[in-house]
Amino acid sequence: MKKLILSLTALLVLAGCKDASADISFNETLFSVEGTVIKQKDLYEVMKQYDAGVMASAVIIDTAKEELVKDVELTDDMKEKAKEEVSFIKDLLGDGYLEAIQEIGFETEEDYLEEMIYPNLLHTELIKDEVLEDIETLNEEYAPRLVRILELKKDAADAALQEIKDGKEFDEVAEKNALIESAFNGDKQVHLLKTTQLPENVSEFLKTNSATLSDVLTTDEMETSFIVQIIDVDASRFEEEALEAYLSVEAIVNKYDAALYRKNNFKVYDRDIYDSIFELNPAYFEENTGE
Repeated sequence: MKKLILSLTALLVLAGCKDASADISFNETLFSVEGTVIKQKDLYEVMKQYDAGVMASAVIIDTAKEELVKDVELTDDMKEKAKEEVSFIKDLLGDGYLEAIQEIGFETEEDYLEEMIYPNLLHTELIKDEVLEDIETLNEEYAPRLVRILELKKDAADAALQEIKDGKEFDEVAEKNALIESAFNGDKQVHLLKTTQLPENVSEFLKTNSATLSDVLTTDEMETSFIVQIIDVDASRFEEEALEAYLSVEAIVNKYDAALYRKNNFKVYDRDIYDSIFELNPAYFEENTGE
């Protein structure tokens, strides 16, 4: 199956074309049956008919990605991240892990690492580089804040705040008071003001203050209270943490992934496949629409 996919990919060479249509001239015989001769161009048309460009689009994007990452160094940190990913998947799937990766085309765990996990990590590294080139613009747009936000019961909030003011570590107070069901457990993390969903009074506090500790933030309508510690508002001093926050936002990843492809002159011959990729993410071709 993998060889068939690669054959399809070879037919759909990525190159420039004014009207995004392919001129397929592969007339070599591929196979024959009952007197009917099938040539490579026939396979191409059949695949398009059954697939409507969807699978072919995915294959093209993945194959282009392989080209993009082929010269990127696989570091020890990446290998460690890969082990963590595999470990997580094993915990999730249990005894069905090996069968699951075999069902999607990988004979062994090493194949899965080499052909799936490592390329994805290398690709992420390239996206990081794109984000870093534009990070000042992102910082202005998304307003990252390095903070601790603790959501807790209203009747415990005043006492918890006083403990922090008296010198007890925020983490220690948070561990005792954090709500199990809340995403705001007091851990130090970067919040992007543009995308993080927060109560209005918490959001306003983050927008209008620098490094400081809030009072108890609550309203009559709220069932819980918040205590916020702003650690830093200058993203240049927590760039790595901000970068990870940006890479967790799908819209940002899609934008800079497309920028990476455009920078490397990603173009598609075939109109149907072009349209399929365009529907997935128009930014792949944003700068090529006049060609």
